[in-house]
Amino acid sequence: MKEFVFGTAAQFDWLEALLADGRCHVFEHCVLPPGCTPGTARLGFEKNSSVYILYIDYGIKTTVQDAKFCSLLEQGEVRFVCMQDMVEFLYALQPLFGAAAPSAGAEPDRAQATPPVAEETPSEDDVVDMAAVLEQREKREQPQLVDPEKISGPLKKHVFGQDDALNDIAELVAVHKMQKKEKILTVMLLGPTATGKSETAKSLAKILTGIYGTEYGCIEVAGSEFASSHTVNRFFGAPPGYVGHGQPTVLDPVRQNPYQIIVIDEIEKSDPKVVEGLMEAIDTGKLGMADNSPAIDLSRCILIFTSNLPIPMDKYRAAGDFERTEICRDAFTKYCHRPEISGKIANYIVYQELSPEANARIVIKFIRQELANYDIKLRSIDPALLNEFLDDLVTVSERDINEMILLMLEKHKLVVEAAGAMSLAALEHLNLRSRKFAEAQGPHVVVPILSGGNEDTVSIGAVIQKGMIARGRIMNFEVELPDKPGQLVKVATILASERANVIALDHDQFKASGHYTNAVSLGVTVETNGPDHIDRILMALREAGFQPKRIY
Repeated sequence: MKEFVFGTAAQFDWLEALLADGRCHVFEHCVLPPGCTPGTARLGFEKNSSVYILYIDYGIKTTVQDAKFCSLLEQGEVRFVCMQDMVEFLYALQPLFGAAAPSAGAEPDRAQATPPVAEETPSEDDVVDMAAVLEQREKREQPQLVDPEKISGPLKKHVFGQDDALNDIAELVAVHKMQKKEKILTVMLLGPTATGKSETAKSLAKILTGIYGTEYGCIEVAGSEFASSHTVNRFFGAPPGYVGHGQPTVLDPVRQNPYQIIVIDEIEKSDPKVVEGLMEAIDTGKLGMADNSPAIDLSRCILIFTSNLPIPMDKYRAAGDFERTEICRDAFTKYCHRPEISGKIANYIVYQELSPEANARIVIKFIRQELANYDIKLRSIDPALLNEFLDDLVTVSERDINEMILLMLEKHKLVVEAAGAMSLAALEHLNLRSRKFAEAQGPHVVVPILSGGNEDTVSIGAVIQKGMIARGRIMNFEVELPDKPGQLVKVATILASERANVIALDHDQFKASGHYTNAVSLGVTVETNGPDHIDRILMALREAGFQPKRIY
């Protein structure tokens, strides 16, 4: 193939096959429109994951006024979600090339493959049928009518005991997919921990892929990972000159596949800058980046926030649909103190505490999954038996487990592994609802079973540190100091007067929350005597005119 004539059908058919294996294909003597220097160039095509890339090079100068063509020359490359979009882009440029004649003497690139059959060699008469292109485009963008039960039904096979919430989610998604103009869908899931909120999001991605024929990915982000200002760069990218500039961000997968379920767990724990950036994305459909890279288009994504914030359930159950939304907004506003943020989230869905029957189904699911790891298939199990002897499921956090390991190490000189300390960690969350327990005569005794000492020194060291943090024995905070001498000494004097032992100190004169603020960032880690001692230290700093921000 010697030339690429913009818009020939056979060329695009051949390209589709060539790009299937992800290789780059280059047309060496692409004819450019009159007014361009040089008259020929290299036109490149590449498929990277699910994204099609078109690029053109050789330093072209042009007097052509077409905006699409000038944009291609300026950027050097244009990315498309599908092959059809790239076809339409090039077809739109076709009128520019009507007067251009192919350079007959040009030789093909020997490194490139040649069409396997002579009949597939493109001709100038074989042009794209624009009517067919538009028909396919319209078909692809046609609102897809799907019964919400086709979404909720499969969801209920993965998430148990939340039928009402799953029905609401399915209805929201089905209505959202009916819209012709793609717009980000935002949902807030509220409810106790371990009720299926995150599992819903992961299952939803697989279900939508099967129903709509578009591959949905799932990006899970823990809000607690972005609780401090220095972690925000992992979300929006580090500005030029800062550490981490050019590194991938957590939402970079959207650039490769724009159809994503984005889950932000415990959004209330995130730094306010993360929340504000996401709220702006809800309005515009794009997430602005601090590293000067193009904004990330979130218009085809479903954004799911989760939170364990308490909801007054008695009031919630008695209220109507509108009142329920307001109850959720009020609860979220009360916690984050940002009504303008809670107001931007249109959809609130509450997950209920799990019933004993739901707990039994979850246990059966986990048993089947665990046995499957050993190629063992569970033929049958009696849920009634589990309902009789299983009263409740208790989930514990990593923090709870670390604290209990430290407790056993300090108080009882026993080394237990994480799995062995779970039962002890669960005591605080145990809800004694067992009928047999309530009916039993005499004093009631709960016996946690500890096991295992499969711990190494590195793990023990990490556990001790995390346990100290959980108990309030170690605190880390950030504070911005006026950029003038004596401020560091002032902070050190306050810490000394409060008898806080400094473990680590990070004084960075070139790091502050704003580029143009006359401030210096100071990070301090101190050894403390508990939560009350921490409160006194922070209060002393505030009384001295500082605004400390506790990281952990």
